[in-house]
Amino acid sequence: MKAMNKITIDRLVKRFGDVTALEDTSFTVAPAEVVCLLGPSGCGKSTVLNILAGFIDKTSGSVLVDGEEVRDIGPSRSVVFQSAALFPWMTVWDNATVGPRTRRLPYRERAEELLAAVGLSGFEKRYPYELSGGMQQRVSIARALLNEPDVLLMDEPFGALDSQTRLAMQELLMEISAKFRPTVIFVTHDVDEALYLGDRILLMSPRPGRVAREITVTTAKPRGYGFFTADEFTGLKQEILEFAHNGWGVHDD
Repeated sequence: MKAMNKITIDRLVKRFGDVTALEDTSFTVAPAEVVCLLGPSGCGKSTVLNILAGFIDKTSGSVLVDGEEVRDIGPSRSVVFQSAALFPWMTVWDNATVGPRTRRLPYRERAEELLAAVGLSGFEKRYPYELSGGMQQRVSIARALLNEPDVLLMDEPFGALDSQTRLAMQELLMEISAKFRPTVIFVTHDVDEALYLGDRILLMSPRPGRVAREITVTTAKPRGYGFFTADEFTGLKQEILEFAHNGWGVHDD
């Protein structure tokens, strides 16, 4: 029997007053799949994430996780934003463990494992101001994973980092994805990033946003630096750039 989709979005509509941000948006995500949302500014990528996270309500349509309608925030879905949004008065350890501590759940062994996985062993007593931007994002990712989410929602989490740090964080995400197997929806403006990280890429049209095209990346993970010069990468990048140049599917039926 075919496994149930982890996420099913069907005919999703979201309006903010008289502005329609999303219209007839539909797609599915399989368990442990990494799906990147790529499109022009204002196309509704982050709105999709905010609805999935339970931060805002949809106008109409269906948004299911494990077959259940999303109606509110929940620990099964964690969000990583572009800004690490750490508590400045808390140490790395306290920032990372705030979720399970608040919920009075055991966390020490898993916290040690996750901080080691993101390269922060030995930094547990440091404060955010003592960390680089990349290290702060590592704390944010560890904090999100410590809630043991089934779904990891990432809204341009590496967008503010320099190129070298950004690539290191992309590699880290691939390692975490392989080890902990969350289902990931990753919002980005960067074509290279989407191709490097994604199992599939959903190209969204300008507002009102909808999924205009789906791209599948077949190269196995982890993808080394050689992927950036591989035939699949260059071919798919050309396809996406041509699609963007032609208006992101705004004239497609």
